[in-house]
Amino acid sequence: MKKTLLLLCALASLSACVEIKDPNQETKNEPENVKPVVLQQRAELVVDKDIYFFEGDFLTKEEFIKMEREPSLAKDHTVQLDYLQIEKGAVLYTLGQNLRLEVKELSSNGKIETFPEGAQAPLDIEGRSGGIFYMIVDQGEGFLEITMRGQQGGNGSDGAEPDAALVGEPGKLIQCKGCSEVEVLKTWLGGKGKRGYPGADGKTGGSSGSLKFTIKSYDHFVMVPHKYGGRGGNKGRGNPRGGDPGPPAPVGLGYLQSNTRYPELYKTYDRYGGPGADGVDGKEGTVDNGVYDDKGQRLPI
Repeated sequence: MKKTLLLLCALASLSACVEIKDPNQETKNEPENVKPVVLQQRAELVVDKDIYFFEGDFLTKEEFIKMEREPSLAKDHTVQLDYLQIEKGAVLYTLGQNLRLEVKELSSNGKIETFPEGAQAPLDIEGRSGGIFYMIVDQGEGFLEITMRGQQGGNGSDGAEPDAALVGEPGKLIQCKGCSEVEVLKTWLGGKGKRGYPGADGKTGGSSGSLKFTIKSYDHFVMVPHKYGGRGGNKGRGNPRGGDPGPPAPVGLGYLQSNTRYPELYKTYDRYGGPGADGVDGKEGTVDNGVYDDKGQRLPI
């Protein structure tokens, strides 16, 4: 279900803060950094089209596609900007990286999102969390929409093609007096092929991640946060082919090949493998919206 929260600021002398907490992450008001932090300082950044934050760089969509991989999560990032402008229709994507964005002056009519809608992990890979996004703004103007979205889990792979392991047992010749013709044929026949390989389960979607947004001056500013857990991946399909039947016993082979009464005995395959289970959807974060003083204490209003 789509959940939105509108942050309307009413106290000009106080800082306002909104938080979305990932239930899978144990964090305080400001997450403790346990990974190396990369600090980047820039005078300004103008987002006039879709921009992707990638391991400290701001890439266009074309540049991001050329990377042909997802960003590493080995480091946390802090970016300090004197001025940030996000134009209408433009989106800044964080791609699930832990990012602290400090902005002195913000002018916005656009969006910040963790992942593009529909972004999915590779085959058989779990979806990434939206990560930890902490944005601190001194002065803001306009409208900003922030979407914490988990990445959809990867689809399960289809069942593998049948191989030697699925071939039926070879036929064996057993002396049998008084047996019926059908029983003798069954004795000489190879075993039927084994069940086809099943499809893999779809992978779990990533959680929405955690958001903390703080602004000091907001007389003409509105921020709207959203949160979505990533959808689970689709199940893989079972292979419709079972293994080949085992070879018949060498004795009686000529009779078996010319027999027309029971030709299906030698040609029987086992059933195909069943599909894997669908992936599990990721979890949504919880929302804490309030006004805080400069020491981070929530005010009872």
